[in-house]
Amino acid sequence: MLIGLTGGIGCGKSSVLEIMSKLGWKTIDSDRICHAIYSEKDGEPNRRMVNRWGTDILGEDGRPQRRAVAEIVFKDEKELEWLNSLLHPEVYGRAMEIYRASRTPTIFDVPLLFESGKRGIFDAVVCVWTDKSIQMDRLLKRGMDRAAAERRISLQMPAEKKLELSEHAIVNNGGLSSLEEQCGKLDNILLKLYSQGENERRRNESGRN
Repeated sequence: MLIGLTGGIGCGKSSVLEIMSKLGWKTIDSDRICHAIYSEKDGEPNRRMVNRWGTDILGEDGRPQRRAVAEIVFKDEKELEWLNSLLHPEVYGRAMEIYRASRTPTIFDVPLLFESGKRGIFDAVVCVWTDKSIQMDRLLKRGMDRAAAERRISLQMPAEKKLELSEHAIVNNGGLSSLEEQCGKLDNILLKLYSQGENERRRNESGRN
């Protein structure tokens, strides 16, 4: 069973992923995969970035710097679309290799899950939602200025739309205890779905034999 975890920037997806990991779920973090891609100095994605934007995006280690790339793509939607078209297939490909290697119930954190058009690979989707004022406050505490934060939020699918398209939701407006409580309930729900799916699979296999 593969569960998609999504939500807007600053909504707390990483915190939910960490809690679910502690509850025994195998987790895949798309941001970590992106970090790995950027670290591959001679990788095809990085060569294509340099070909498009020049060596100014490179750090002292000769690798593209995410901050420099962000300065470009979050000011130009066409450049953001190009970057997403470059990275999304790579991220999904690596994530599916990890999932297929284990075949255990897995939660895959994908911020742009619906935007990337990959809903079909997931058995269910969980959306982490946060009130916009709290979301903004978190982004400002990260050191992002208000204009940049507003821009980042506006470039993503509206949070309410993500909620509408998801089967399950976690509201991250409170503290850690509230988040842990909701994750505990989600854990029970998803494990029941997994058990039902396994029972159905066994019945189907028995019927073919």
